[in-house]
Formats: sequence, structure tokens, C-alpha cells
Amino acid sequence: MNLWLKIEKIINNILGTFFALLGSFIKKLTPSKIKTTIRESKKVASNTKSNLRGQLDKTKEKANKLAHNSTKLAKQKIEQASQKARKAKSFDWKSIDLKKIGVILLALFGPRLLKLKMWYLSLKPMTVVSFIVAGAATSLTGITVYTQSKSIVEKTTEAERIPASVISKYVQKRGGDLHLIDQRSLRLGNVQMPVYVESQKHLNTLIMDFTIISSNRYIREYFFDMNNETLLRDRLSSTVQPFLTDFSLEEEGKTIIKNKIKKEVNALIKDLQIKGEVEDVYIHSLLAN
Repeated sequence: MNLWLKIEKIINNILGTFFALLGSFIKKLTPSKIKTTIRESKKVASNTKSNLRGQLDKTKEKANKLAHNSTKLAKQKIEQASQKARKAKSFDWKSIDLKKIGVILLALFGPRLLKLKMWYLSLKPMTVVSFIVAGAATSLTGITVYTQSKSIVEKTTEAERIPASVISKYVQKRGGDLHLIDQRSLRLGNVQMPVYVESQKHLNTLIMDFTIISSNRYIREYFFDMNNETLLRDRLSSTVQPFLTDFSLEEEGKTIIKNKIKKEVNALIKDLQIKGEVEDVYIHSLLAN
């Protein structure tokens, strides 16, 4: 075993000597220009590495300094805000001289008020009367619109649910299954219907919330989809146009609207070739626009 170790050691020595001689031989054969270029390249690489480390150290130092300054500035801002809050809390508001404030305000706005007064005095009497009449007309118009809208809402607002009498009727009709009404009913809100009323010509749109009860669940499921609901809304807003000489939003007027909605929805169901029909319509609220 020791013999093999000795042989391996001798071979390693021979190889080491051989490669050393080979390196020396190649070095002697290499031109001096190439040697110089290699040395300069190593020097440039070393300098570049040193410069890069220096730049990284400077960048790191700047970042740390910036973070430190930002933290310091933030603390200063917080402290300043706290001081202002403490001063405001401890300030004696009773010490404010209202007379001085009044004098300052008068000095600021006095010239403008004087100009306004001179302009008003320079107006002709007919101009002043015209302004007064226009203002009164505008106020009366606003009051009239508000009063009529309030009256319509008060007269037409119903309960937010289907009346108990209606539920009772359908429970009896459908064999006592109360849940069937929910499965066949669809509520629509903010539906716009064009309307013309000769007695109230400024009312050209009714905004309604109502529930339709269909003869089967499929109609409800079909129009429950947003895209199909849009078809229903478009149908009502483009085709329902009652022209009435004296339109009432009491029971008579609501009956007319119910019949119109029922007629148009059933016509749409027929056009879409859907089985079934709308059996009833219940209006929850009406708002004139």
C-alpha cells in the first residue's frame, strides 16, 4: 500500500514539474505586447472592481442618510402639529376682540359693499321691478313643482310588500303553497314610463317601482337576468304612452298603469315565444318627474 502512495507522489511531482516548465516555456514565447496587455487588463479589472465597490458604498451611505433625514423630518412635522394642537387647545378664545375683527372685515368688504350700493341706486325703477318680478316667479314655480311632487308621492306611495289579501288569494288559488308567489314574482325599481297629462303638462315621465306576478317560474327567472330585464325596461319606456286629459294617480290612474304594464309585458313575452303570461301587477310607488 505504501508503494502505491509513493508511486502516486512521484507521478504528481513529475506532472507539477512538467506543467511548471510548460508555463515557463509559454511565457517566454509570449510577446511582450501581449504580456503588457494582459497586465493592463488585470489592472483595469481591479480598478473597475474597486470603483464599483466605492460607488455601492456611497449609494448605500446616501440611502441611509436620506432615510434618516426623512424620519427626522417626519418626527419634526409630527411634533410641530402636536404643538399647534396644544396651543389651539390652550388658546383663550374669550380674549378675541370682536370689535377689532368687525373693523377688519369692514375694511376688507366695505368698499365692495359701497360699490354694490352705488350700483343698486343707479338702477332704473323698471329694472328693479323686473328683478323682483323674475325672482317672485322663480320662487313660485319652485314651490308649485315641490307641492305637486309631494302631493303625488303622498297619494301614490303604497306598502313595500304585496298586500296580505293578494297573498291569501294566490295561496288559495295555487293550493296553499306560499313560497310559489316569491318564485313567480319579480320586482322592478326605477322604471321610467313616458306619460302626457294635459292638466299637468310639465309631468312627462313617471318613475315606478312595481312587482309582476307571472303564471310560471320560468318567466320570472328569464327576466331576472340583467340583459333580459333591460329588454323589459326598454319595452316599457318606449311603448307605454298614456295620453290622458285628466290623469289621476289615485286608484283609477294606477289601474290604467297596471293594465298598460300587463299588456306590454305580455306582448313582449309573446314576441319572445315564452310560455305563460303576467297575471297581476302591483305598484309600490310612483314618482312624477
